Amino acid sequence: MNVKKRLSRLMAAVGISLLLAAAGSYVVLDAPSAGAATTGPCDIYTSSGTPCVAAHSTTRALYGAYNGPLYQVRRSSDNTTRDIGVLSAGGVANAATQDSF
Repeated sequence: MNVKKRLSRLMAAVGISLLLAAAGSYVVLDAPSAGAATTGPCDIYTSSGTPCVAAHSTTRALYGAYNGPLYQVRRSSDNTTRDIGVLSAGGVANAATQDSF
């Protein structure tokens, strides 16, 4: 009786191991490959012969009522920091504060 239990547990462990190995190989072998980005902003400029000299982004509050700092910048020359807030509640970052810093 004791031998049957051991054999049963061993067979269950082998079965689970085979199942996990098969599932793992399926995930690894059938994983889609990452593709390169299709078209970026500078690609559009390049196609018309215009040089791309800058990239732009916008940082804004995630809640309409938020009126605090969005991020902090640090000047390496004197290690001074400044919080960059929003122009108005729920709005975009105050770029002038960062530019003047």
